[in-house]
Amino acid sequence: MLQKLFFLKKSQKSNYIIYKKLISNKSLTPESSQNKWLEDCGLPINDNINWTAAYLLAKKCTKSTKLIVFQFKFLHRRVPTNNFLFRIGLQGDEKCSFCHTSSESIIHLFWSYHQTSHFWNKLTEWLKNVNLLPRDFALTNITALCLRPDISQFALLINYYFLLAQYHVWLTKTIDDHPNLMHFICTLKSQYEIETKSGDTKKWKPLTGYMRI
Repeated sequence: MLQKLFFLKKSQKSNYIIYKKLISNKSLTPESSQNKWLEDCGLPINDNINWTAAYLLAKKCTKSTKLIVFQFKFLHRRVPTNNFLFRIGLQGDEKCSFCHTSSESIIHLFWSYHQTSHFWNKLTEWLKNVNLLPRDFALTNITALCLRPDISQFALLINYYFLLAQYHVWLTKTIDDHPNLMHFICTLKSQYEIETKSGDTKKWKPLTGYMRI
């Protein structure tokens, strides 16, 4: 035992090794939320989703702590939709903040609500027009919601856009608005200015000509 501790102390990665060991003893795979995602997206329960890739995606795409924290809550289904707040007794109505008829579940709010669906279609068309997506690309819920991230040539930028699009949908709910492509593009341009000025230019290179304010 003492020999193992001595080895860890000398190792440059000792803190990381100890952290991973402690986490492995305490953490549990969130099977309930994973299975619920499969159900919501109409996938078989044994579908081969790489959950590790999904959980690590935000950190690969952005340094924004807001996006990283939001995506963590989103994937673990802890974004406070009206349906969620109703189930835990913090709200008396589970109706959608947008349509006011359907239950505001996470899949309804971020994908199936008709205004959200329209926004995703407009965003996909825009990405095709700026040559980030091929003309025959068909967006699915598991890609838009970053459960199965895009793996194409421009995957880093595309997945970042989808992450930011989810956050845009959420923000429009909080200010009683609707998802809007033009507002979203304005947000993109602001993020472009912030990130490129801080030296993060590689990700944005394919769209440099489109992002000037």
